[in-house]
Amino acid sequence: MSNKTTQLSIVIRAIDKATAPIKAISARLDQVTKPIGRLQDAIGGLRANSGLDDLIGGFKGVGNAV
Repeated sequence: MSNKTTQLSIVIRAIDKATAPIKAISARLDQVTKPIGRLQDAIGGLRANSGLDDLIGGFKGVGNAV
């Protein structure tokens, strides 16, 4: 019984040691990707407000007509 308890304790400690660095990496990735997401949202809003979609649609219509 003691051997199983010792093995379980080792596994739990290994998981605890691995979890902290993984959480730190995840937090850093979030810090990097959030500004990119905000930039994508801003570009999408600019595209929608500029009428670029209508212009592209018009060119597609011309291309299909030709």
